[in-house]
Amino acid sequence: MDGCAAGTLKFLPGEIVVDGRAHSIAWCSGLYVVPEFRKSLLGVTLIKEARHTYEIVGGSRVGETAFPLFERLGWLGIPLTRYVLACRSRPILEHSLGTGKVASMLAPVADFAIGLHRRMLERREEASCADLRCTLASSVPESLDPALAELSHPVGCHRSSRWLNWILQNAFDTDRGNRKHLFFIHDRPDRLVAYFITRVKIHERPSHRGSEALLVGSVLDWGVFDPHTINQKRLWLMATNTLTAEGVDVVEICDMSPDADVPFGFRKYGRHWMVLYSSPTGPTIDKGAMSHWRVRQIDGDSGLS
Repeated sequence: MDGCAAGTLKFLPGEIVVDGRAHSIAWCSGLYVVPEFRKSLLGVTLIKEARHTYEIVGGSRVGETAFPLFERLGWLGIPLTRYVLACRSRPILEHSLGTGKVASMLAPVADFAIGLHRRMLERREEASCADLRCTLASSVPESLDPALAELSHPVGCHRSSRWLNWILQNAFDTDRGNRKHLFFIHDRPDRLVAYFITRVKIHERPSHRGSEALLVGSVLDWGVFDPHTINQKRLWLMATNTLTAEGVDVVEICDMSPDADVPFGFRKYGRHWMVLYSSPTGPTIDKGAMSHWRVRQIDGDSGLS
């Protein structure tokens, strides 16, 4: 295979704000090594080379098995705690019990409990968010850029109408079952107080029957412009109800805080790992305030996956 490519690592350009100053960041995407070379440490070489090519490099959707490698190479791990809400009993019971008689017997009871919980969430939204209005939007207007820029944190990824609209309109896959939606939240005087972006995606997972399709609804991104009117928990509640209305099997929210105040019924389920490397000439990043960073599941190439 002389002269042939044995591996590749692509990059997505981006911007990250550290202590109020914007810096360019290159997000790693599409690391691939030809099977014959996967024992040659070529993947490690590509990751090392990325650190010397750009001042700040990031990566998202890093697997639990790959993360220790990045850590040993000096990358900073950014763990987003994954909170999960089950909306249908089938995937849970089949994952735990298979497709036998026990799962079939428990399904009606589990579905009743889940349905009861869903109605409770809907009523909680009606009660706690009665003064708010949630509407589906087609795009983010440029007039919102100043408000997006004011969502300041010690470390935060770039937000603008242009970037958000690009994420909404593009994806790596073309499956019609996968979709992203933008929602705006207004108060009674019709002021825009928050936004959130959701994704519904079909995940194929291995099973004893080959593979099972799991419909996962994710709250990819959100922003609160008026914390006196709406807090994060109320926003998550409204986002959850928009996803359950789409018939998803599971709702997931990934957040920087390991002890976030999530709506009732959500449980911690693993982590969504991201990594960051700042070269000696790059900015000094204080990981001590990491729980206050503004990093979301949408950042990197996750919003396109």
